[in-house]
Amino acid sequence: MVSPFLFAVSLLLILIVSLYPFSGWRFTGEPITAFYSYPLPYYFTVFDNAINILAYIPLGLSAVLFLRRYRLAFLYATCICLLVSMNIEFVQQFLPSRVASNMDMISNVLGGAIGAIAGVVLSHRYFLQYWLHFRHDYLAPSAVVEWGFIWLALWFVTQFDPSLPFLGVVVMPQGLPQPFVSPIQSPALFLRLLEGGGMMLHASIGCGFICFVIGSISSLCSASNC
Repeated sequence: MVSPFLFAVSLLLILIVSLYPFSGWRFTGEPITAFYSYPLPYYFTVFDNAINILAYIPLGLSAVLFLRRYRLAFLYATCICLLVSMNIEFVQQFLPSRVASNMDMISNVLGGAIGAIAGVVLSHRYFLQYWLHFRHDYLAPSAVVEWGFIWLALWFVTQFDPSLPFLGVVVMPQGLPQPFVSPIQSPALFLRLLEGGGMMLHASIGCGFICFVIGSISSLCSASNC
């Protein structure tokens, strides 16, 4: 039940992040499949490619967990990530704020493969048994823990791209939208304070999530004497 939901939400999140703002569609007149065969690296930045790798890890992980009953689950999951990336890059060429890049596809598939490898390891009976014992003894006896991890992890992924309206106020209006009234004389300063406070809160929650994961892994290793 958890893995199909994680796969669906991961796919939806990638679509939203990749195709935002869903406006300004246009056709440049260039061959629509030309970017697939551009020389590498056609379009490369360290930040973009790191984000492209990280964003597809949950998709590859969830695909393997969803297809874990199949012998070729890793191959199927990697192919799914490849097909998703190919189609998204194809659509991105019609958005003026996006660049269709075969380098992005390579990064996406690499991230999906990393997630798929993690899914193969985690779906092994040995790790599943230790996780169930750890969850029952230290967290909660039900699958609600998995749902909590999914929401935390997906929230954390949404913070990777600061240009999208997930982290803070990215479009600065001249004043506060009504019916809000600024408690100080400068509405712009009040908005900046809200944005800064929101970013601090997000960063604190993210750090707490990372510490929780590290602590959980350490406890699991201690329980298994590894």
